[in-house]
Amino acid sequence: MPFSDRFVELRAPVRRWHWWQIALAAAGLMTVLGGASGGGLIWHFSRDLPDLQAIDEHRPNVVSRVYADDRQVIGQFYIERRFLTPLRDIPDSLVQAVISVEDARFFEHPGLDVIGIFRAAWTNFRRGGRVE
Repeated sequence: MPFSDRFVELRAPVRRWHWWQIALAAAGLMTVLGGASGGGLIWHFSRDLPDLQAIDEHRPNVVSRVYADDRQVIGQFYIERRFLTPLRDIPDSLVQAVISVEDARFFEHPGLDVIGIFRAAWTNFRRGGRVE
């Protein structure tokens, strides 16, 4: 009996991947890559946002008025002619008109209209450019 016949070669069994294991691994990889991409996009676009305290302390330019002794306006100085109107003084019909033009489902979503975003993306894709 030859020497090579006495020893059996031990090899680890070859493990084949099933289709569902490949699909699960691909889904996991896509989830990780999607999360990393989303996080990178949020980081990239949030770098130049102002600090929240800066937003609270924002004071827009308004008109400076010069009055005479009899309380008549005799002059105005301004860079931008803005008049601040408190929210309670804005008519409800104007608020509803702006909401209906900008976002008809404003009160139906929590702040981000996912359906509207997908609809706009689909329209842009169909028309081959930035339409909405």
